Amino acid sequence: MGSESNTKAYSQLDRTQNKLSELESVAKIGTWEYHIDTREVFWSDQMFKIFDRASHLGHPRLNDVHESIHQSDRFQWELLVNKVTIDGHPIDIVIRILNGTGDIKWVRKVARGIFEDNRLVSIRGYCQDITDLKRLEIHYELTKHLVED
Repeated sequence: MGSESNTKAYSQLDRTQNKLSELESVAKIGTWEYHIDTREVFWSDQMFKIFDRASHLGHPRLNDVHESIHQSDRFQWELLVNKVTIDGHPIDIVIRILNGTGDIKWVRKVARGIFEDNRLVSIRGYCQDITDLKRLEIHYELTKHLVED
């Protein structure tokens, strides 16, 4: 009886994970976590796709993530990360990244601090590729200026 219920539970878990993976892909959302003590970064499969990073390379180091942020957006990103590490203030920011092929992508990063016994142990969040939306916004603004002139 126990073996049968374990099999059903694993099957349900597998279906749930497949649904989550499919939804991440459709919405272009990846999840990530940074562990404070070990300085390790963990990415979902979709994060690898957003950053065009081969998953066989493994999870990135913190420095890799920092280097992927467009130079003009790094200062703002660092300010928010420092704020979450100090007081747990949530992050919600739109920044540009340089993906694995050198192209610029626009992403929305949302994160919050995870505390245990009033101590920050990790930062957990999601990253959504909003490049197509930003391109439409830019195209709209350019078109609007042409019409107005």
